[in-house]
Amino acid sequence: MKLTTSKTNLAGLPKEHEFYVRLIDFLSPLYPSVENLTLQFLSTATYNYFRFLVSFDEFVDSRSDTSDVQMQKFINLKDGLTHYEHSICGLAYLFSSESNFWQSFQICKDTYFKTIIAEKQLSASKAPIDELLFQKIAKGKSAICLNAVYAIQVLADNRNYEDILIELVNEIHIAFQLLDDIDDFKKDILEKQWTYPQYLLEQFLVQNNVQEVDNSLKNKYLYISGIAETHLRMAIKHFENAKSIATNLQLTELSEYIKKQIGNIEFHSQEISFLLEKARIKGSKSQVFVVNNTLDNSIKKGIKYLESNLENDFTWSDFMTSAGTGKAWITGFVGMNLAEINNELPFLKKIANKIKQNPADFLSYNQSIFQDGDSTNFLVGFFQAMKMPNDEINESWLKFVNADGGWVTYRDAEGLRKRLELPEEISVDAWLSPKLCVSAVACYVLSNNKNQALYDKTAEFLIESKDNHHLKSYWWTSDIYATSYLILALNGNPKYKNACQKSVECLVTLQTQNGFWENPFDKQPNAFYTSLALKALILYDKLHYSNEIKQGIDWLLSTQTQDGSWQTNRILQIPATDVAHPESVKKWRSSSFGVNCITDDHNRVFTTSAVVNCLAIFKKSTQC
Repeated sequence: MKLTTSKTNLAGLPKEHEFYVRLIDFLSPLYPSVENLTLQFLSTATYNYFRFLVSFDEFVDSRSDTSDVQMQKFINLKDGLTHYEHSICGLAYLFSSESNFWQSFQICKDTYFKTIIAEKQLSASKAPIDELLFQKIAKGKSAICLNAVYAIQVLADNRNYEDILIELVNEIHIAFQLLDDIDDFKKDILEKQWTYPQYLLEQFLVQNNVQEVDNSLKNKYLYISGIAETHLRMAIKHFENAKSIATNLQLTELSEYIKKQIGNIEFHSQEISFLLEKARIKGSKSQVFVVNNTLDNSIKKGIKYLESNLENDFTWSDFMTSAGTGKAWITGFVGMNLAEINNELPFLKKIANKIKQNPADFLSYNQSIFQDGDSTNFLVGFFQAMKMPNDEINESWLKFVNADGGWVTYRDAEGLRKRLELPEEISVDAWLSPKLCVSAVACYVLSNNKNQALYDKTAEFLIESKDNHHLKSYWWTSDIYATSYLILALNGNPKYKNACQKSVECLVTLQTQNGFWENPFDKQPNAFYTSLALKALILYDKLHYSNEIKQGIDWLLSTQTQDGSWQTNRILQIPATDVAHPESVKKWRSSSFGVNCITDDHNRVFTTSAVVNCLAIFKKSTQC
């Protein structure tokens, strides 16, 4: 049978190996005379040879590793030798000792190893590298792929495409090398590998009179300088050259593969733009705390900060993910927090009127993705607090509740799969199942709603779902989120208030001696979780927990910055679509993009609105 390009063959292999696994299959339409079984055999042999060279290259680069890492690379090299043996056996089966293939094989091998030696000499001398030298090195290393070209044309007895295929492979490999040098930038510095972007960065630092830059900061300068973006643009150019060749040769699968690579780079380039904008915004925020702060002053400054960060389209934005910056969701959350304490604020009325013009644009994370239950929770809560209930929004909200009272984030499995570009074998079920953090907020909103039956059903669902008296938060780094909203949802109802007493005690035990609640992810003080926990204590029993409340309020007042905001850290976690239990994730990434990552509200409006709401509710409680 013909070598398949299904995902099954790629299972367990590094993603970047896909091209080398599929190369023979990509080229096979040009050589129809070669039998499918032979192609499969050749593909296995050439890929085994590639695996050997990868192991060898890793071992050569291991001089700065610890002894444990060196040992692992030695084991990998041993495995690589096994791949080499299998490769040579396979090639010897396909080609007799008199075949012209072996001469080409030797030339490719010599070219590759000469290039590796030249690359090591460059690293030792840190000599200047220009684009021509970079391309020469990249082409020399692409010799590992040229074996496949020479092999398949010998089997087909057809050398008509040799020159154009060499150009095609070189263009692809130059693009790969450009991407690798960016992806491995920190690793290459650690392993003392001198690369083209390193040389360009050193030139940039000298020209801008930046001296003694720590290696840990060089990766940031790589992006700030624009060098990373330039490399990505160059990679796209070489991929486009390769795609043009593949298209002319009617190599459809290869053209589609290259098109996918270009799409990935463009997405990555957009992420870089987002990160630079995020860095700019974070750099503009105050890091200096207000001295001798008072409750009234703090609330006033916080509201002013939020108003000043309202954008021209009457939305707030915060957080950054692969879906972009949060807008509609953030606007609903911030609007609800402010409307609860003062629904007469003029800018809130403008926001409400803006939303009423087209509610569908405000029911999701942002306009790039469809409606979700969490965003709709806060929008319903906002209009309730504004005393402007919206039947259209309320009706669309109810489609996110299950028969048992649990609320889901998403309903549309196919839409989700399409939006995230996920293959069929990756489940999205985890994002479609009820979430306790979403359900707790829904119950809180329902506590001020006339739908008593749905409130009761959701409350009972939550009570039955408690784990050791607290609720697990799926989308947040701390169970403080879901547990606090549970208390806020139940405390005003005599039927359920006693059901959350133990949950309140759980919150109290998490408070530190300095008055704050910390973020479990980074073990740092967190104003967002502190404000949620305090609000729950204030509304549950302000007298009984007066000491804890005072400590927490004092800490919040002491940590407001001079621009009126509160500092933030990473609180929003995004598990993969097939991760039902976040605690099963072995390592969370501190990143704004992808899944199994944790990001921060970089614009500070999300956290600041929660703190201002808490402080205003505390103020009101002292006046009762």
